[in-house]
Amino acid sequence: MNFGNNHFEFISLDSKWYEQVVNLRYENFFKDLSLPREIVADSNEEESSHLVCINSERVLGYGRLTIDQNISQISQVVVDLEVRGQGIGEEIIRRLIERVIENNSDKIYLNARLDAIDFYTKFDFKAVGEVFASDKTGILHQRMERLS
Repeated sequence: MNFGNNHFEFISLDSKWYEQVVNLRYENFFKDLSLPREIVADSNEEESSHLVCINSERVLGYGRLTIDQNISQISQVVVDLEVRGQGIGEEIIRRLIERVIENNSDKIYLNARLDAIDFYTKFDFKAVGEVFASDKTGILHQRMERLS
């Protein structure tokens, strides 16, 4: 897929893009719930890989990958509302799955919002267990897994 001027890269927490990542995540996941900005960074933040989609000087999308021995977690996947539907989210998931395979992890899991289940199903993720409320937000989620 051609992404024009968009490019994808893994960044560190001291990257010039990281503050935009935090803003994008906060605006899309937590702000409407009146939660504090500090909630964005959790215990997985420092040990995770952070993938961004950038166009010029703007972060358009983001996904986080946490690898713990043979199990990997994808989390905090978000695409700016203005550019949704252009394949950025799909490319983020593809690249995160590639990273998991490179690291010889056996299984990948994520906790999907209910309105995102169909999106993750396209990547062979399967619903596992019962729907549950997120500890952070109270929003209903479904655990999904796939073998890498």
